[in-house]
Amino acid sequence: MKKIIVALLSMLIMVPAVVDAKDSAKENQKRAKKLEKTYKKEGWKLFGSSFPMGEVLTKHFETLERLGDGATELMGTASVSDPKHKNMLVQAASTNAYVSYAGKCRAVVGSALNKMDLEMESDQFLANYEATVQKEIQGELQQSYILIKEGKAMTEAQVFYIVDEAAAERARLRSLEIATRGMKLAQDLQKKLKEAAEEAVE
Repeated sequence: MKKIIVALLSMLIMVPAVVDAKDSAKENQKRAKKLEKTYKKEGWKLFGSSFPMGEVLTKHFETLERLGDGATELMGTASVSDPKHKNMLVQAASTNAYVSYAGKCRAVVGSALNKMDLEMESDQFLANYEATVQKEIQGELQQSYILIKEGKAMTEAQVFYIVDEAAAERARLRSLEIATRGMKLAQDLQKKLKEAAEEAVE
């Protein structure tokens, strides 16, 4: 009898979780359908995937939801006048995403440096940090989907990534370590730079 009661209680506890999961899945599908409609209206087409756009977008939202507050979107864009070189266009859009992210990281660390009276070549350090982040972040980004829009004068690409903040933070800290290698920094400065590198970038 006791085992039956425990089993029934377990089932009752699981019911809300199952309902929440179904509601969440429906919400993701709804968001995906709405975004797909917008993209198609604007002339965007999915590139490099054998799956329907709606399915790809639903998976995108599911991944963001699964990662929760520790995930953000990152988009890179590029355009060319020659529509034949779509792969090169996509690569350019990807590079622009890395550059954009690295620039934001530089701004965060640079802001921390500006608040301190330093005896260091901050411009050179920030340039090194930015370049290293641009390289290090590539291995931590999860490419989600690619869109292409062909116009009469220009072909455009948008590449969307999901940034897992925990992985991105590791990349920023590696970049900080590389950028400060060989520099003699006061312990207080090291601490503040580390705190700035740990700060989430949106």
